[in-house]
Amino acid sequence: MSTYNTHKLDVLTLPLQGVQLIEASAGTGKTWTLAALYVLGT
Repeated sequence: MSTYNTHKLDVLTLPLQGVQLIEASAGTGKTWTLAALYVLGT
């Protein structure tokens, strides 16, 4: 059985190395989060 550790995503403290999973319903800011991660990573 899989277990999930869910918490509010803070793009300012999210590590930019490794693999991160972003899973959310429509209208929750997935595109904004990915854009913010891209900007922070450049």
